[in-house]
Amino acid sequence: VSSHDSSHYRRCSDCHHHWCDGIHGLSRLGPLQSHEGVWVLRVLPSTMSRSEREAYVKQWAAITISIFALILAINGMFGGSNSSKVLNNTIQANNYWAWYQAKNVRATIYETSGASEKEAKQRADMEEISEKARAAEAARDIAKTRSPWFSYAGMALQLSIVLSSAAILAVMVQLLWVSVLV
Repeated sequence: VSSHDSSHYRRCSDCHHHWCDGIHGLSRLGPLQSHEGVWVLRVLPSTMSRSEREAYVKQWAAITISIFALILAINGMFGGSNSSKVLNNTIQANNYWAWYQAKNVRATIYETSGASEKEAKQRADMEEISEKARAAEAARDIAKTRSPWFSYAGMALQLSIVLSSAAILAVMVQLLWVSVLV
């Protein structure tokens, strides 16, 4: 069967060209197209001119940059929330330890004055406060271990955006796909 035999390839209902004829509708619909009710991912044909390749790369780059920017914004939101957790739990732990010290001073005063019942209450309070301080420190430490991953993800997303932008300037599909792999 010849490669241009109409019985072998379906024809487009809009223009009656062969469905596989290269870049039909690329500038109109972009790389992801609905062709006779079926969504098709257009592959970059080797017969494209530079301006057609440029249009193809620009369309894909626009999609990838938009997706990367959205993910970067979400990453920034969660990264900021994580930083707030680190800061808030550090402050909370410091406040608990300051309260613990105040209770310790009172307990020592009650001990030297012979008020053992009040001293015992202060010491019991100190145990409860130290548990709360340790819990705040543990929550802070968990948030601290997550913190670098938000930075790494943000850096990778920014690099992907730069590579996608460079793909537009260089008109290189390969550079665009590298940006997706980052």
